Amino acid sequence: MDQQPTRLYERLVVITGASSGIGLEAIKLLQLPEYGGCRLVLACRDEAKTNTVIASLSRPATFIHLDLAVLASIQQFYQAFCAQFGTDAVVDTLILNAGYADFNNKQLQVTNDGHEQTFQVNFLSHMLLTQLLLSHLENSKAGRVVFVSSSLHDPDERGRIKAGESTIETSSYADGAKAGVPNIQIDDVEQLRAAQFSGRLAYCNSKLAGMLYLYQLQRTLGSAGSKVKCHALSPGFIPATGLTRHASFLGRAFLTVCLDCLCKPFLNITRTPAEGGLALAKLAVEDVPAPAPMPDHVRRHLKGVEPAGAGYYRLRKDNSGLDAITSSDASYSLKLATAVWEHVEQCRSELGW
Repeated sequence: MDQQPTRLYERLVVITGASSGIGLEAIKLLQLPEYGGCRLVLACRDEAKTNTVIASLSRPATFIHLDLAVLASIQQFYQAFCAQFGTDAVVDTLILNAGYADFNNKQLQVTNDGHEQTFQVNFLSHMLLTQLLLSHLENSKAGRVVFVSSSLHDPDERGRIKAGESTIETSSYADGAKAGVPNIQIDDVEQLRAAQFSGRLAYCNSKLAGMLYLYQLQRTLGSAGSKVKCHALSPGFIPATGLTRHASFLGRAFLTVCLDCLCKPFLNITRTPAEGGLALAKLAVEDVPAPAPMPDHVRRHLKGVEPAGAGYYRLRKDNSGLDAITSSDASYSLKLATAVWEHVEQCRSELGW
């Protein structure tokens, strides 16, 4: 008789970036009985800050240090996780939430590992972590990977909403990507050789890369008969998070005071961290609607491939639940997905993982 994997808790959730923002709001909900009373593993950089958060929770949670800007930290996190929970421990949900953004940055910033900083923190380290924990997710009856993406990965969202449908006419990729539009360069995935670096584009590309990898992971898992599901979240425009920390004083004031406070009742274009956390908690543990189908024009004109089983979601305006939505046209590209996948695999090979 096969030995059953070690299940110490009813539902175990690993989450990055849980000490502030929507990650913090999500864990406040995930600890509650109505969300399964999850046992939480908080993969964060700041131990003191995270322990303060843990002390405020009503249920036990575990801090394990993780610095996404340092690749060695990912392996160290995994070793610490296995030491505490077991090498065959069950992980029910992995939430890839932590993020970095500096939209005003025009200067390429490279980590000590040799990767563009935004790309490594938002994408590369998260996918390396996913690969390390994949066997633990397989041990769950319904393992789930949740990647916090952004509507900024999709330059056509507003045009598509305005037109009421998704067509080749609303696509930025009809004749190749336009300048300034999120796009992965096959021969320079991280923008390391870009003539002019853009912090905003780096952020958008990191979220597009996450969508591409997530969809390819779902295709790979699905073909192998795995029950693990890969989903992504568009949390909405949330000015009151750490992602605005690098904005100017006037920029932060405009975002947090003008748009988020004074104009929210009238324009309703922003979300609060609590609303983002609600969406994240729901996507982490609740049953969700079937994924939105890939637009027909993406299949016919852009040679996209359906990531059967993977979904992209956002919170309904009345906060009553999640809606399945269409991601960017580029996110369905098998060519781009293969480039991103191979980039991660090359990194894993170089690290000896």
